[in-house]
Amino acid sequence: PIDAAPAAGTVNFEDGVAGLRVVLVLDRSGSMAAEQRLTFAKQGANLFIDFLRTGDAIGVVSFDSAAAVNFPLTTIGAGTQSSAKAAVNGVALGGAPNIGGGLQAALNLINAQARHSCNTLIVLLSDGDHNTGTPPAAVIPALQDAGVAVLSVGVGAGISTSGEAALQNVAS
Repeated sequence: PIDAAPAAGTVNFEDGVAGLRVVLVLDRSGSMAAEQRLTFAKQGANLFIDFLRTGDAIGVVSFDSAAAVNFPLTTIGAGTQSSAKAAVNGVALGGAPNIGGGLQAALNLINAQARHSCNTLIVLLSDGDHNTGTPPAAVIPALQDAGVAVLSVGVGAGISTSGEAALQNVAS
């Protein structure tokens, strides 16, 4: 034991009340053409963006066989919500679905910035079908390690049993 006091250090506290940080992940694969799924996913994403407040942050990722960052994770300020909605509305149908790739792109977007709170989440809007690229289950450990919650929103009345199971697995 040493009788001297410990060296002074800087202590930072995070109270968990910082703004919400959300990345919307939209499935733009070909199966999203059925039942106007992509149209409904866009409408849902736009409504979600409307509920965000100044100080929250929003990002938009879309995927088919490859993932794309359509709008970087940006703190809500003047014009941010309109720009995020324009990014959502610009998403167009593509090819085969790669849910794991979309989730990984969203996680990369989140991890590229310093963590400000525990209020970080991904909202996945998809029909749950996955048949190319990184399996969604392969990304789950990284999401758990990062402490990122995923809300899965099934889009479409005719979602397959396997698609529904995939969305439930990612969310849980």
